[in-house]
Amino acid sequence: MFALVDCNSFFCSVEKVFHPGLDGRPVCVLSSNDGCIVALTPEAKAVGLHRGDPIFKMKDIVEKHQVILFSTNMPLYAAMSRRVTSILRLSVHHVENYSIDESFCDLKSFGEHFDLTKLMREVRQRIKLWTDIPVSIGIAPSKTLAKMGSKFAKQYQGYRGVCMIDTEEKRRKALEIFALSDVWGIGRRTLEVLNYYGVHTPLQFADKKESWVRAHFHQPGVQTWMELNGIPCIDTS
Repeated sequence: MFALVDCNSFFCSVEKVFHPGLDGRPVCVLSSNDGCIVALTPEAKAVGLHRGDPIFKMKDIVEKHQVILFSTNMPLYAAMSRRVTSILRLSVHHVENYSIDESFCDLKSFGEHFDLTKLMREVRQRIKLWTDIPVSIGIAPSKTLAKMGSKFAKQYQGYRGVCMIDTEEKRRKALEIFALSDVWGIGRRTLEVLNYYGVHTPLQFADKKESWVRAHFHQPGVQTWMELNGIPCIDTS
């Protein structure tokens, strides 16, 4: 099993750590030249802002809703990322940084001795206590499914920050409701081909025969199909 630990609105969360009193406020982090929004909180999304928006075009929204703006501070974000990673390694040991705000944890053999959901929920609480950074965690037999789980954990409060896809029923349900365009490894061109052949959900893609997948896609597409079927094959190390 793999866990994907995703720091929620990471750049904004780091700024909130060093600027107390911003909970519940719309917060955005701008690109290095303060031109575009590169990160934003759910509160900022709720007032109509989006990642990539040129900030000069959003002036009315910013002023109306008193949106808090910060310039990018990559050294600070990188330092906080290292702190989160160090906490993960105290608990899991086998940790792979995928990006500044995402890490994969190899939970092989942990399931024999621990309740994985409880374990990772404790890790989540430890990260919050020691850094004040909120994280969402997905657990699944493949990295692609784990990334999907982390998005469910972020979207639905009922998961209490950790979503585990560990049964065939859960896998199929997740693939049925998840947006195909949001699947890790499915880019614009792959999406166009899938839609052309009447494939509009991850479940429809996963249910295709392997021979069909190999006939229409190169190795990355085949790997994504395998991962959606719970077969781990993507090496991101």
